[in-house]
This record gives sequence, structure tokens and C-alpha cells, in this order.
Amino acid sequence: MDKLVMDMSRLPMQLCPWCWTKLDAASNIFNSGPPAPGDVTICIVCAAVLCFDENLRLKASSLGEVPIEIRAKVARVKYTVEEMKRERQVKPWLKQ
Repeated sequence: MDKLVMDMSRLPMQLCPWCWTKLDAASNIFNSGPPAPGDVTICIVCAAVLCFDENLRLKASSLGEVPIEIRAKVARVKYTVEEMKRERQVKPWLKQ
């Protein structure tokens, strides 16, 4: 299994288009460096699939829109965030 890279970049604050969470950072899970237009990310709160537009603004996307060559990796990250969310619901003391 490929190792995921977690190179975090600070970004101007913006809202997740699905859950309206304030987001001001993104981790590039495929290589190092800041996000680029067309890169895919996952909201850490609601696990929505998002992508960066040409101005590096987040826009709603879906797993079906993710390029096939990275879809499995994105699905793995999405699943991990969803599992963390379920764990916080079962054990509310884990909320940050």
C-alpha cells in the first residue's frame, strides 16, 4: 500500500461548501508542497470530497469526479475521516 504524505500548508480561511466549517489549512496527501488548481482534498469535519479551483478556492466535488488514478487513495482518506467522525460520536469525550 502506498504511504500517504501529510505535508500541511496554511491557506486563507474559507468554508467547506458542504458543512460550512472554517478551513485554513490543507494537507497534500500525494506529494509535498502546497495545493494546486485541480488538487483534491477531504473536509476533516464532514469528509466531503472537495477540489481546488484555479484560484485555490474550495469547491464541492465527488469521488466520481476524482481522477481514476488517485481515486482509491482519496477514498481511503475519506474513509479514515468518516471513521474518526463515527468514533467521536460514539465517544463524545474525544471531541476537540
